[in-house]
Amino acid sequence: MTRAKDHQTNIPARRYLNLNDVRFHDLRHTFASRLVQMGVPLYDVMHFTGHKSFDMVQRYSHLAPGYQERGIQALNAFGTNTAQSTEKPIGPNDKCH
Repeated sequence: MTRAKDHQTNIPARRYLNLNDVRFHDLRHTFASRLVQMGVPLYDVMHFTGHKSFDMVQRYSHLAPGYQERGIQALNAFGTNTAQSTEKPIGPNDKCH
């Protein structure tokens, strides 16, 4: 379905519901925004919304919970003893795969 045809098929429903200024894209944007705000990974949001590329869905990344907090914590920890790796150190008896 072309964009113009999709727009025209929604006109009767939009008029009936008195949503003359709402477009399908608005609903898609709200849906994607709310998924990200609830912590759904961007890759999953991409598939739920039908975006064809990850680049297009990355515009919602700023809405992720803790987005700014994680960055600020990383910067605050930089150069201090509080910066810790989550990886286990490799010991002399550990095997590398």
